Amino acid sequence: MKIKCVIADDEKYAVQVLNDYITRTPGLSLVAECRDGFEVIDVFDKNTIDILFLDVQMPQLSGLDVIRELKQRPSHIILTTAHQQYALDAFELAVFDYLLKPFSYDRFLKSLARLNRDVPRDPEYVFVKIDRTSVRFNVEYIRYIKAEGNYLRIYLPDRFEMVYMSLAEIQMKLPKSKFIQIHKSYVVAISAIQTVKYDSVSVGDKELPVGRLYKSQLNRVNGLK
Repeated sequence: MKIKCVIADDEKYAVQVLNDYITRTPGLSLVAECRDGFEVIDVFDKNTIDILFLDVQMPQLSGLDVIRELKQRPSHIILTTAHQQYALDAFELAVFDYLLKPFSYDRFLKSLARLNRDVPRDPEYVFVKIDRTSVRFNVEYIRYIKAEGNYLRIYLPDRFEMVYMSLAEIQMKLPKSKFIQIHKSYVVAISAIQTVKYDSVSVGDKELPVGRLYKSQLNRVNGLK
């Protein structure tokens, strides 16, 4: 899965440089280029983003104000600015890195190397108890999970397993980047979703309900309005 990036800068040349750096770097995907702070907020309302490359001095809304206004922050924010005086503000806002313009491709890669060390890897499997025995499930094989009272049905490609566990408990074990709750009784593997309708999603030949409270989150994950 590629790392989703957004560039926010009102300087055309600065955007071109970052666009080139992102394009040259395997594993990165550029989702949007924003020229002002309100564009950034609009993009984040509709998408789940991993890295925001953010200039400080932008029209209408500064980069620092953008950080304060974002309802859903990306995993990492990297400030890109020609001014050193914002370093303290960056620290207070928990910015991941501070790239002083003009910065080289090598400096860009060093920031990403720090990011890779900072981000924990998603678990490849989870352990759940079945009849007092801990059983390992490869997360790639889990299609969806349905809550039934105090039990869960874990649906795999060829069968389902019944386990004594709550939906909240298993969600703590599952990688958040790969699973999404769509209903009070359903958690689904994002990769298993084939179609998204107004009030349901399809997984294989099954139609699963989408609860009203979970629609906005599902739309953000799938890049829908």
